[in-house]
Amino acid sequence: MNSATSSQEKSEDSSSNKRTISIEYNMALLNERDCNFEDAESSYRRIVSKFPYYVDAHLRLGCLAKAAGNYDAAESYIRTALKHDENNRDARSLLGNLYSQIDLLKSQKCFREIIEIDPEDAYANLALADLHHKMSQKADDVKEKKQHLERAQVIYHRILSQKQPNNLYAANGLGVAFIFFNRPREAKETFVQVRDADKTVGAVWVNLGHAFVSLRQFPNAIAAYTHALENFPEFDRLELLEYIARAHYEADDLDRCKRALVKALHMAPAKQELWFNLAISLEHSALKAINNVDVNRTYKQVKRAVDDFKQARDIFSQVATQCGVSNDPKDLGLAKRGKSHYEACDDWIKSSELHLRHEEEHERIRKEEREVALRQAEKFHREQAEARRNEQLQIEEERRRKQEQLKLEIKRLEEAAVEAEAAVESEANDGANMQEAKESSNSQNEKKEDSTKPPEVQQDDEGEVGIDNGSKTATENAVNSDLGESIMDIEQSNGKPQTLDAPEITQHDPEDTKKDDGSEEEADILSVEKDSNVKAAESQPGEKRSLEEDNHADDKEISKRRRLDSSQSDTKSTSFEEEAA
Repeated sequence: MNSATSSQEKSEDSSSNKRTISIEYNMALLNERDCNFEDAESSYRRIVSKFPYYVDAHLRLGCLAKAAGNYDAAESYIRTALKHDENNRDARSLLGNLYSQIDLLKSQKCFREIIEIDPEDAYANLALADLHHKMSQKADDVKEKKQHLERAQVIYHRILSQKQPNNLYAANGLGVAFIFFNRPREAKETFVQVRDADKTVGAVWVNLGHAFVSLRQFPNAIAAYTHALENFPEFDRLELLEYIARAHYEADDLDRCKRALVKALHMAPAKQELWFNLAISLEHSALKAINNVDVNRTYKQVKRAVDDFKQARDIFSQVATQCGVSNDPKDLGLAKRGKSHYEACDDWIKSSELHLRHEEEHERIRKEEREVALRQAEKFHREQAEARRNEQLQIEEERRRKQEQLKLEIKRLEEAAVEAEAAVESEANDGANMQEAKESSNSQNEKKEDSTKPPEVQQDDEGEVGIDNGSKTATENAVNSDLGESIMDIEQSNGKPQTLDAPEITQHDPEDTKKDDGSEEEADILSVEKDSNVKAAESQPGEKRSLEEDNHADDKEISKRRRLDSSQSDTKSTSFEEEAA
């Protein structure tokens, strides 16, 4: 019974210890996640001191030592964990990762042991393929490099086809192998698939940039490298700047290439490879300017090329000196290349002096031509300006002349209007005077007619014709009146008075009387009136039109009188016939 009680107590103590270890281990993990590495390490040490078989605590101590750069302590903690559990794959994976930093062969051995334990372990297979990739990068022999990449490619393909078809790391590694075997299109397609599946995998952006460089799609390569540089700080920034500089160099954008190399040199000023690459870019830029035979090449461009040659020569001399004292074959090879480029730059500087003098002479000639052209252009602009001013002056003068002519024309028209008004007024006055003179003349003629009127002819009972002042017919009165006016007009026209004899009254035949009354007397009247009107028109030319109108009116009056006299003559003739009967 006592033994049963003691066994139960031990079981309870063991259960309580497990709960205590789990709580303390989880607290240590929280401290490690919060970057409280000292508190986490103290907790792990307390756990392994009380429970040495607790493998996870030993492994966490190894990870903390590796992160601090203490590889020996890390290896010791991991091997202690393996003593407690030889088949622990996590312990062997951590040991393999640790050896990948210091010894690739030992790392490869660790992962092979994991695969022997579990051939389906995807992590161990992927890590072994990555090791082959790293070994290919470090191999100097091309054949050895190719062998490692072929092995890596086989492993990547096996992972994707058999174990994990969606393993992004395996796909990324397979794309790297495609690049090496000069299959850039397949590599690009693989990297694009990985990028689209998970954009947080930084390595795929760098590898995608390599694929674009192989395809000579340099803008896309630079964009991929820049994205990795800006978004994944865990990558080596210096290495990424070198990738960017190389892409610019391949794209023949030498200015941006030099800027990228200068940024890298600020981060690693002692790295001679960066200085050598900068000198190469300067030399290439200078050669490009010197070999440019374009007529537009300027003295400034040639001068800059000579300065680039001189700067590149100095850098090559520095690289040859710095690397020449090293025992590293790689540095010695760089020193030899630097010396060769130094001599080439020196030769180019000597030959460029001739180009410089040639361009200086051309620059002087071009300058003189520009000055001549500038003077001609200024002269032309001055002449154009003067011509425009003269044209403007001519336009203004023509406008002023037209305005003066318009003023004179207006003045002339105003004067003509005044004269026309005066002429109209004068014509009106002359017409009034003529009307008064005509009325006065008519009045005088009437008076003279009354004074020179002959006695009336009367007929007695025996049928004789006698003079009767009170029984004259209307026809005789009208004839006598017209004769009187005609006589007055004749007298006025001749300038001397005329006497009027009394007409001889005889017995006439009715037809003869009609003819005498209707034709002879009227003809005399018409001739006298027309002669008077013509003389009046000749004496007053300005009134010719008015006189013609008066003559026309007189003709109408005479015709009216003729019709009246004709009717009266018929009446008179009839009475004479009756008396004769």
